Amino acid sequence: MTLSTLLSILLFAGAQIPTGGGAGLPPTEIRTYRIPAGSTARLWLGVNVRGHLNLVIRSRDGNNRLTLWWIKQPFGRVEQLGERTGEAKLDIPTVWNMTVGAELRASAKSDTVVEVGENVEVTNSLTFGW
Repeated sequence: MTLSTLLSILLFAGAQIPTGGGAGLPPTEIRTYRIPAGSTARLWLGVNVRGHLNLVIRSRDGNNRLTLWWIKQPFGRVEQLGERTGEAKLDIPTVWNMTVGAELRASAKSDTVVEVGENVEVTNSLTFGW
């Protein structure tokens, strides 16, 4: 099963990956990622959600820099966000951007620790009666 097929199924079912605190509320969970120098990591994946992510970036060399990009579904379109330093707030791509799911990726030139907090809510939901 491809990622785009999985995303389509989850969107149809009104699923949310991952869950968060909802708009205007503090993040429900802070996740910490360690990215070795020269490596790439997935920092976040969401389907059928809107909101934003808060990042705190700390690197061994003190530059506190990451190169970030979104991979948007369907079709795996890439949106380069460029380098971010220190702290960053990122809006999650939504249906208005022709996006049903998004994955945030990062690459580091130095050993880096990233803390990611999410503030998300479900964009669309469906209810079926059987």
